[in-house]
Parts: sequence; structure tokens; C-alpha cells
Amino acid sequence: MLSRHFAQRGISVHVTAFSMPENGPYFDMHETVETSAMNGRSGQFRRIAHVRSVVREYRPDIVISFLTKVNVVTLLATSGMRIPVIISERNNPRLQDAHPMWSKLQAVLGLRATKVVALTHKGLADLQPSLRWRGVVIPNPIVPFARVASAHTGEAQRLVSIGRLVPQKGFDMLLKAMRRIHSACPDVTLTIYGEGAQRPALEAQRDALGLETVVQLPGNTREMGEWAHETDIVLATSRYEGFHNVIAEATVSGIPVISFDCDYGPSDLINHGQNGLLVPPGDVDKLAESALRLIREPETRALMAARSQDMRDRLSPDRVFSEWDQLVSDVAQ
Repeated sequence: MLSRHFAQRGISVHVTAFSMPENGPYFDMHETVETSAMNGRSGQFRRIAHVRSVVREYRPDIVISFLTKVNVVTLLATSGMRIPVIISERNNPRLQDAHPMWSKLQAVLGLRATKVVALTHKGLADLQPSLRWRGVVIPNPIVPFARVASAHTGEAQRLVSIGRLVPQKGFDMLLKAMRRIHSACPDVTLTIYGEGAQRPALEAQRDALGLETVVQLPGNTREMGEWAHETDIVLATSRYEGFHNVIAEATVSGIPVISFDCDYGPSDLINHGQNGLLVPPGDVDKLAESALRLIREPETRALMAARSQDMRDRLSPDRVFSEWDQLVSDVAQ
């Protein structure tokens, strides 16, 4: 979305990555945006060499990188080039599944970064001082998804959760909560969209809990926002996040959300009792209790769905991209 915005402004944009599907990016890229990838290689030195070769070839006015490891690689790759670099932290650097060395390297190499973008104010506050003082907060731009509106009568039927099948997303806790939900409401189903290394363990846990006919794990969606079409309630059970795009997408699309109140993101996006419910991190019983409440209260779900406009305004692409435009303008001066 960011590259498309810049391209539509007439700016030349090249997006490079360390891997890419054979048929091109999963996301719909603007026709003038060039893409490249390092497919077939591995290792940090090769990654540094790849980024450096792309930067040397295109000689950009500004380089923007995303994610801790990529920030480190990009800052190393652009050393000595005198090109402004904007780095962006997208996860929780204190808790993410990465060796602590990466955060330490980012803190040191970040002295070379012209600007640092964080997704939330709490996320910025938790960055090392070397990064924090040159930081700005810009949330992700979110576009509402088309969906089949719930009737808001009777009990909800379709629970959905979305994310990589990795420990960070807490789907093991979600399955435990679903066992209690199913006992009270046998007709309610749960679909967990996503793919990852934890699939065998989650499938085994689901079957051991007797939920094989109730919980589906269909893999990744075929298109963006497919999961929102007929969803009654979204459940978010992450142990930590950087922003939580799924919650943002649900709230702007008028879908009630129940989430663990982890760092970072859920409390920035959910106004408890207004557009969703927050529960203490890791509290499986409270998660199930809150889900049962919303399942049984169609009027509450309807009121939450009607309160999507505030979040739509706050996360609208026009507003978010204007902040990126200002940042890039400041850096380019």
C-alpha cells in the first residue's frame, strides 16, 4: 500500500525482498513498482550483499526498511553510501522470536538511521534510547473489508482468528478456550486462518480436545480479507504484537473483537466495551467467558459493529500516508 501510494504520486519505487513466490508478490503491487528478490540464496552476508547491490544499481534518494533483522541488514548494506535510511520496527523487540543480538545491533547501527518509525507510542517508548529520540509513530493504513453483515439476532455462529501458526499468536490458548465455548454453545465454529510450523501440534491439540469437527485450519486465505466475509466475532490471542493488523482490520470493518491485552496494539485499537473486549493476557477462562457473552448478546454485537467509523477515520490510508509524506519530505530536505 505504501509503495502504491508513492507510485501514484509519480515517485519511482523499487521493492526488494529476501524471498518471493514464483508467481510474484501476494499483494497487489502498482504497475510501475519494480520488484526483486534474493530467491535461492541464504545467509546474512548474502542478504547484505543483495541489498547493497540493489541500492547501488538504483541509487535511491531514500531507503525504507521494515522489521528488526531487515533494518540491521539494510543499515549494514548502505554503510558509506550517504543515503538517508528510514528504519521501521513492526514487532515487539523485547519479546519477538529472534536472538537478542538483533535488537542490540539495531540499537547500535540505528545511530546511522535518519528516522525510526514505530507503530504505537508504547512501542516507541520501549525502543532503546539511541532509536527513540529520532522516532515517530505512524500506524498501519487499514481499508475496511467487504463482508456479509451479520443479522445480529440470536447467537453468533462463526468465530475466526487469523495469523501465522507460531507460538507468538497463542492459538494453543485459543483452542483451550474453544473447548469451553463448544461445551456451552455446540453450534459455534472456529476457523483459524494461517500457516506455519505449529500446524501439526495445533491439529493434534484440536483433536485431543475433541474439536476436530468444530475447528478448521484451512491455511492461508486465497485473497486479502476473505476471512471477513461472514465472520461474527474475531478472537485475537497473541502473546505479543507490534500493532496487530487483524484487530485493526476487524474494527474498521465493523466486526467485534475479543483480544488478550498484550503489548502492543490491542488497547490502541479496542475501546473496551465499545468496539470489542479486552481480557488479561493469557487468561483462557476470561477469554472463553467474554466470547460466550458476545455470542449470546446480538444487541451488543450490533452496537460494536456500528462503532467502526472512529477507527476508520484514524487508520484511513489518506491520513496515514499524509504522515509518511511528511516524514519522507523531512528526510529528503
